[in-house]
Amino acid sequence: MNGIDRTYLSTIFEADDLEEIIAEGVADICSQLNELQRAATREDATAVGDIAHRIKGVAAQLGAARVQAAAIALEEAARDQRPSFGPLVSSLGEAIDGLCEA
Repeated sequence: MNGIDRTYLSTIFEADDLEEIIAEGVADICSQLNELQRAATREDATAVGDIAHRIKGVAAQLGAARVQAAAIALEEAARDQRPSFGPLVSSLGEAIDGLCEA
């Protein structure tokens, strides 16, 4: 899957479990994207920050650096109550789409 560091994951997980772990993590991130977009539409900075935090954690576990970096930027913007976190939601969405489509 695009954006997943399989080399990193193979040092942590057994080969037999790797595909299932990746699939579950990607499914979690992809479902979080829908929730994130709804929160952003409501301009709910608290919810956006919380969801970005969850995405960041799963992305870190998968070694999905691009998604993780985008989630960090969005989480920080939402936590700081910056009014223009919309472009960061879009950037994170694009990074996540690369995982979900893979």
